[in-house]
Amino acid sequence: MIHTLFIVLGVIFAIKLDTPFVTLSTVILALLFTLIHNRQHMNIVHLCLMLVMLKVLELLLFELVIPTSSDTISTFWVNNFVYLASFALDLTVFFLLMFRTSFSRTYLIKANRPSEPIFMTNADIGLMSLYFLLMVFNLVALIENIIRHLEMVGFSEEFAKQFWDWDWVFYNYSDIKRVFLGIELFVIWSTVSGLAKERFKYAP
Repeated sequence: MIHTLFIVLGVIFAIKLDTPFVTLSTVILALLFTLIHNRQHMNIVHLCLMLVMLKVLELLLFELVIPTSSDTISTFWVNNFVYLASFALDLTVFFLLMFRTSFSRTYLIKANRPSEPIFMTNADIGLMSLYFLLMVFNLVALIENIIRHLEMVGFSEEFAKQFWDWDWVFYNYSDIKRVFLGIELFVIWSTVSGLAKERFKYAP
């Protein structure tokens, strides 16, 4: 009961946060907490380590490399870059999750350790599903951004202006991303219970 309450409060806290740096930092701390709590469960340890490295990379990229605003570059191109970068990161995570068991087994075999305990967990599948939806969401955001700025890609302003109010995803992008992060936290912290770290029903 206490674990469930902790998970729910953490998810609400993540959704309410409006600072990407703090939100990502919260997810990284949640992953480290989950890793320590599940240190005897090799699948969850490897899953959390992989996600921590990717979240740190995402944090560094968006804080130091990827521009989220610019005085010299059009908002159209900045937003396109953000959506494409987010899609690329989500795609990377999706494929790493898909092949996580192969990476884990390879590592254990090279370390002369038994690889039999490695299997696809319910948490792996939950996160893969989440990142697939994130990829779709970022593609929708990118497409909406292009349609809303058709005059930037060669169409006449007279034709393009009929789409200028296509901005639902744009104005809700941050809120929806925080909801996705909240769901990710829920999946991560649910490994504290038994169900999330059990073998996926259809795993080989």
